[in-house]
Amino acid sequence: MQKRETPIIDFARDILQRVGIEEASGTTDFLAIAAVALIVAAIVWALMRFVVVRLAGKIVTRSTNKYDDKLLSHKVLVRFSWIFPVIVLIAFGAAEQTGSVLHVVYFRAANIAFVVVMLRFLTAVIEAVFSAANRINSLRDKSLKGFYQIILVILYSVAGILIVSIFIGKSPTTLLAGLGAAAGVLSLVFKDLLVGLVAGIQLTANKMLAVGDWITVPKHNANGTVEDITLNAVKVRNWDKSITTLPPTALVNDSFCNWQPMRALGARRMTRSVHIDMNSVQFATPEQLALWRTDGLALGDQSTNLEAFCAYVEAHLRQHPMVNTSLHLMVRTLDPSEKGLPVEVYCFINEVEWIKFEAIQSQILNFVIASANRFEVKIFQSFIRETRWEN
Repeated sequence: MQKRETPIIDFARDILQRVGIEEASGTTDFLAIAAVALIVAAIVWALMRFVVVRLAGKIVTRSTNKYDDKLLSHKVLVRFSWIFPVIVLIAFGAAEQTGSVLHVVYFRAANIAFVVVMLRFLTAVIEAVFSAANRINSLRDKSLKGFYQIILVILYSVAGILIVSIFIGKSPTTLLAGLGAAAGVLSLVFKDLLVGLVAGIQLTANKMLAVGDWITVPKHNANGTVEDITLNAVKVRNWDKSITTLPPTALVNDSFCNWQPMRALGARRMTRSVHIDMNSVQFATPEQLALWRTDGLALGDQSTNLEAFCAYVEAHLRQHPMVNTSLHLMVRTLDPSEKGLPVEVYCFINEVEWIKFEAIQSQILNFVIASANRFEVKIFQSFIRETRWEN
C-alpha cells in the first residue's frame, strides 16, 4: 500500500531528519515514526500533568466549594491528563497507514489504551459525583449505591465489548450479534445475579428502603438498621450488633416492616395491657363516685370502678409530657379470657430511641398498676402453689 503523507507524518520525518535518521522503508521507518509518536505523547503528558493536575489542582484546593475537592480525592484530574497523550498516539497511527503487521498492532493497542483511559476517567468522575451526592442532605438517605453500581456495570460492559472488538478487528455490532446467540446460556448461568439486580433496582426506584432505615424481617431474623444497599445484598446491623446480609429478592418477594416513617414522625406507639380480675369489677358507690369526681373524672351514677380506673389512666396520659395527644390515645378493654379482662393502654410516646422509649413505657405501666388499688380493681395474676407430700 502506498504511503499517504500527512502533516503529522511530515512533522515526524522532519524530526527524524534533524537527528540524523534518513527516511527508510518498511519496519525501520515505522518504528522510527512510532518512537517520535511516543516522545510527543510523553511531552503532551508532561504538559497536561503540569497544566491540569498542578495548576487546576491548586485552584480546586483554594476554592471554598467542598464538592470540587472530589476531583482531587478521586484522581479525576490525574486520569483526565492521560487522555490527550493517547490521542496523540492514535493520531500518529491513523496518519501512518502502512498496512503492516506492526502498524496494525500499534494502532489497535493505541485504540485499546484510549478505551482504558476513558474508562478510568469516567469511573473516577462517577465515583466523585457519587461521593459528592452523599454529602447533600436531601440525597444522603437515598439508595444511590445501587444506581452507582448499575452505571459501572453498564460502563464496564461497553468498554469490554469495545476492547474485544478492537482486538479482533471486528465491528462492535458484529460482536453483539455473536453474543446474542449465547444470551440464553448466560441468562441461566447468571440467573440469580440478574434477579438480584432487578430486585435491587426495585428497592431503590420505589423508595422501599434507604440506608439508615430500621427494618424487621422476621423470616430472616433481621431487626436493626440498614447499613448498606448494593445490587446483590442488603446489610442490616441488628440491635445485638450482629450483621444480617439479605438478598434484595428476599425484601421484594417477602414482607418486611420499615419503621423509618415512625422515626420521621418522632413518635413511637405504646400498646401495653394489664389483666383485671373480673370478680373485682363492680358498680361504684355514691361515696366512691364523689371521691373520684374530685380528680376531675366525668362519671355517671351507674359507672363502674373499672370505668373510673380507665378514665383516670387516660387523664394521666393526656397530661403526660412525653405522650403525643395529637395521635391516637385510648385506654380500652379487650376480649376477656381465662386470664381475666385485658385493659390496654394505646398511645404514642414522643421518643423513638429504644432505651428511652422503654423507660417511659415502663413508667406509664407502673402508674397503671399502682393506680388499680385506688379504684379497688385487682390485677389478675396466677400463683403456683407449692404442694407438699407428707409421709
